[in-house]
Parts: sequence; structure tokens; C-alpha cells
Amino acid sequence: MSDSTDFLDPMMPQQPVEGEPEKLIERERPQPKEERAALVKSWLDRIQKAKGKWQPKFDKMRKDMAFVRGKQWDGADDDAYVCNITLRHMQQRTAAVYAKNPTFTARRKPRLDFAIWSGDPQELQLAQQGAAAGDPMAIQLLQDVVQGQKHQRIMARIGKTLEVIHDHQLNEQIPRFKTEMKQLIRRVKTLGVGYVQLGYQRIYGEGYSNTTQARMADDSRRIQELERLAADIADGEVFGQQQELEELRLGLAALQRSPDLVVYEGLVYEFLRVDQLIVDPECTQLKGFRDAQWIAREYCYKPDRVRAIWKKDVGTQASGEQKNNGTDGEQGTVHVYCIYDMRLKLHFVVAEGYPDFLEEPTEPKIWLEQFHPFYTLSFNDVEDDKDPYPPSDVDLIRHGQREINRSTEAKREHRIANRPAYFAAKGMFTKEDKEKFQNHEANELIELDALAVADDKKIGDKIQAKPVAPMDPALYETDSTYGDVLRATGDQEANLGPTGGDTATEATIAENSRVTSLQSEIDDIDEFLTDLARGASQILLMEMSEETVKRIAGPGAVWPDVTRREVADEIYLEIVAGSSGRPNRSLKIANKERLAPYIPQIPRLNPAWWFKSLARELEEEDELEEAFIQGQPSIVAMNAMVQPSTGNPSTDPNAQGPQGGNNQPAGPGSE
Repeated sequence: MSDSTDFLDPMMPQQPVEGEPEKLIERERPQPKEERAALVKSWLDRIQKAKGKWQPKFDKMRKDMAFVRGKQWDGADDDAYVCNITLRHMQQRTAAVYAKNPTFTARRKPRLDFAIWSGDPQELQLAQQGAAAGDPMAIQLLQDVVQGQKHQRIMARIGKTLEVIHDHQLNEQIPRFKTEMKQLIRRVKTLGVGYVQLGYQRIYGEGYSNTTQARMADDSRRIQELERLAADIADGEVFGQQQELEELRLGLAALQRSPDLVVYEGLVYEFLRVDQLIVDPECTQLKGFRDAQWIAREYCYKPDRVRAIWKKDVGTQASGEQKNNGTDGEQGTVHVYCIYDMRLKLHFVVAEGYPDFLEEPTEPKIWLEQFHPFYTLSFNDVEDDKDPYPPSDVDLIRHGQREINRSTEAKREHRIANRPAYFAAKGMFTKEDKEKFQNHEANELIELDALAVADDKKIGDKIQAKPVAPMDPALYETDSTYGDVLRATGDQEANLGPTGGDTATEATIAENSRVTSLQSEIDDIDEFLTDLARGASQILLMEMSEETVKRIAGPGAVWPDVTRREVADEIYLEIVAGSSGRPNRSLKIANKERLAPYIPQIPRLNPAWWFKSLARELEEEDELEEAFIQGQPSIVAMNAMVQPSTGNPSTDPNAQGPQGGNNQPAGPGSE
């Protein structure tokens, strides 16, 4: 369907048709050929084997997530001491390496745009003279220059349009791209690896089955669910479920009342859970999925969600003996796998308990140079052919974190054991006397019963203090362990808490070392985002229509219409290096101040541009365009043009001729 009018009206009787009525959703359990069913089963077995191999890794990742949350004692209650340095480290690193969305810019691959002209300006000048004299070779060279420059201008406009479109796509993501990126970095720090899947949300009704859960802000999911309800009702699959009939009626009524039905097309960045991506056990490195023959994305859907997406009923049990009739009740979960076979370059979809393909094997609907749509981010990569999952920051900090907790908990228990207590012979004091000892007020005079003072002995002879074990601070010191944590993570004391009394020089050296470690992670993020942006530019150039482009970027947008594949191979997006990190604003301002004395000496330089650039570094939020008036002279110039008369010709600026006092010698001490 392409719009809401394509929905079946459940309140209207359907016109009878000759023969067997056509089902809108494939309800019957398929009976594929033996070899086809065997192929589907072999893929499901292959995926289950891979899940079994990686399951210990996924279980450990769940424990690491709990560790960062603060569950750092095995089998201990919540009262056990925890100083959560791990969480503090995660927060600091995330803020340091990704402070804002990066700046994306379009780049052209180096190309020789001129077939005849060598690029020498002198050769071009001679050709212009020869063309004026009618030289055919010179005319041919000039035509080559014109065509090459025209191609360059078109590519530049396409690149600018691509930047505007991509920036718009980032802002349309739900949740926001920056929020998801910061969560991805926390995920990588916690689990060791993180994934992003690039998708494309086609305008609904043009043949794209969008199986992603992350979407742009539109009504596609709403329409898809209403279409599934309409198909279930039309096929008679809602026996005893009148609430679905009412649900469809209300949904259609709300859809018809909507004055603005918003249905978009565009990029979708989906940030996956690590256990959602099942990788071939032969993989030796997750970045680029080296040596992997296939990758599978796992979805856990209810049967009605599968019907809405793939128009096939998987509610039938695996044995095929019992039909659910669409009532579902307490629906179970169907495990659906979208598989990318990198050996045969095929993409298809299978589901557990379903004997046939949910989606036929074919080339992916979205073309990417790397074939599959998955991108990997990791920081602590190691060379291990048997285990492609790199260690996380939790692995680096776990032992130190637990030792600090244990040492402080033991110190705490020692203090509790050394609490004041007293010994006395049993029966020496009454119950009331003991309560008076424990709960007396300050400076209270305590009167004891006769049983305690019956003889002539002093009260000190009847009671004595409990001996305590002296505390040796060296047994519970954590500085050495804390130092190990800092060495393993690359942090320094000032980042995680108070300093240990280091000198300024030592602190500077430590900070420089930390910045070097951070720069390595920032470089990893830059490479990851550049690969992601390159894939995004390929998808946009191949998939987005010119009509949508002009609606987003404006009537001046330029978009390829015939040779998109060639353009995608020529133009790509990349990020400005380091633009996602936290900027050193003080350093930038200091550099601009060093350049300031040279600004008046540069010809044709626009001073307004310089002022705007400096204001941006100062985070000036006012509208700078309102500060400038076309043709308005500077305040100094206006003051020089209008000077009050002093009445004395020797000192009156208006009586000093055209030069005025501007050429007077400067006073002492001025520059």
C-alpha cells in the first residue's frame, strides 16, 4: 500500500471473488523442497553453533555491566563497601573523547579531470592566444578545460548538497545521534566492542521492509501495524478477538483525522546490543570482520510483528500440528535472523521453527562497498586469532577495583570490631543496670542496684573494658592498588579525585601522558565515524530521490540522476579530525591573539569574518549578523570624522587640515 486509503475497511463486507480467496498474509505452513528446507536448517544450525561459542562472552559482558553499576562483590549484600572508581572512569573517558557531534565534510577522490590540459597556467594562456588565431588544437584544449572545470563545479555542488542532507539526517534520528554515540562509547568501554548498523528508511509502500527498531520520526510503524491488523481481520484470523477489530477501527479513524501524515525516507543509524550480532566463529578480528564468511543480525519479535514486516505467519508451532489462528494470546518470541553471506554476497532472512526463508536470498537492497551494513568500534584491540573480542576497560580495572573494595571493607570491619565493649561476671548487674550503661545521657549520674554494690569492692573491680586489636594502617592502604588502576587505565589522580601532592611538573607530565592515551581513542572514533560517514554517503547518493533532496536542502541542491554509482565512488563524507572531542578553547583563543597583530597588514581580508571567528571561540550566543551594517564605517573612523571644536586653531582638530592629528608623534611608552 502507498497511503491510508489502501487499508481494508473491516466494517464493510468484502466482495466475493471466484475461486480461492487470496490471502493478504501467508498463513499456511510452507512445504519447501527437501534441499531448500535442508539449506534453511543448516543455516539455523550454523547460527546456533556460533551462539553457543560466543555465549560465554555474552554472559561475561552482562556481569561487566553489573560491575560498572556497582555490583562488585560476588554473593555479598548491598551493604558491602564499594568505591565505584570504574563508573567514574567511564564517565570521564566518555566526556573526554566525545563531547559533540563531529563536523562532516565531503571529499573527492584524487582524479585527473582534464584529458589534454596538464594544469600549467602558462599552457592555458598560450592556448587562449592560439584559439584567438583559430588553432584547432588550442580550441580543443580550451574545450577540455571548460568541461573539466564544469565537472569540478558540479561535484563541488553535489558534495555541498551531501553535507546538508547528511547533517539533516543526523538531526532526524530518534534517539538523538549524540546521545546514542555517547552510549556506544560507554558500551565499548564496558563490553570491549560496539556495533552500528546503517539502514535506509524508504517511503512506505515502495517495497522496503524496514526491520530496524530505530526509526526516523514518522508514521511508518503506525501504518505498518494497522496494515497487519487489517490483513488479520480480512483473512479471518481474529476469532474471539473483537478487541483487535475495535483497535483497527480506532487506528484508522485517528489516521484519517491526521491533517499531516508524516512519512519520511532517509538514513537510519541503529546502535546494536553486542549480543544482537552473531559473527561467524571463524572471525579473527571484529574490525572489518576479518576471515568471517557470514554475519547474522538477531531479532526477537512477537509473531504479529513478524506478520507485519514479512507478511508470513510464523505462529504455527515448529511441529506443524497446531495452528494459532491468529489469536496468539500470550505470544511467544520468535528468533529471526537477517543473514549476510559474504561468500556468495547474498542477504536473506530465516526464523527458528519456520522451514522456509522469510525473505528470499538476494543481493542486499542497499548497496554498500563493504557489502554488509555493520560497523565496529573498539579501543583495546589485541592480536588473538582464537578470541576476536577485545578486553574492555572493566577487564583492566576489575582486580584493582575489587582490591580497593576489599581493603576498605576489611578496615571497616576492623573499626566495627574495635567498638567499645565491657566484660563483667554473669549476673553481676541487673538488666536495668546494663541498659543504664548502654543508653545513659552525657554527664548523667548512674545509680546502680544493690546487687551491684552489695560488697565493698569498687565498680572498676566488677567491670573492665574489652581489649582491642590496634590498627596497622599499612595493612589497609590502597595507594599502591590505586596506582595500578591509574597505570592500567591511563588516568591520573586529578581526573578521578583529589591529587596525591604531586608537583606541577609531575602533574603536567601525567596529563600529557593521559592526553596521548586519549588521542589514540579519539583516532579510533574518527576512523569509525569516517567509515560510517562514507557508507552513509554511498547510501544517500544511491537511494535518496532528487525530490526529497530538494525538499531538504533547497532548490539550489544538485543531485546525480543517472550515474549515482560512479558519483558514490568519487565523492564521500569524512569527518574533520578531532572535531568530536572536547576542544581546547583557551589554546584556540591564544593562537588567534598571536595572529591579531598581522590581521591589519593582510590585504583584502574581511575584518567582519575575523571578528565572527573570534566570537565563536568565545561562545558568543548573540546573532552576529545584526551587529553589522553594510557600508558602515568603524567607530574610530566616525569619531575621526566628527570632532568637537575647541575654539583654538592650534588645537582644534577641524582646523588641522585633512590629516588632522592622526600623524602626530606617538607618546612615550605607546606602540
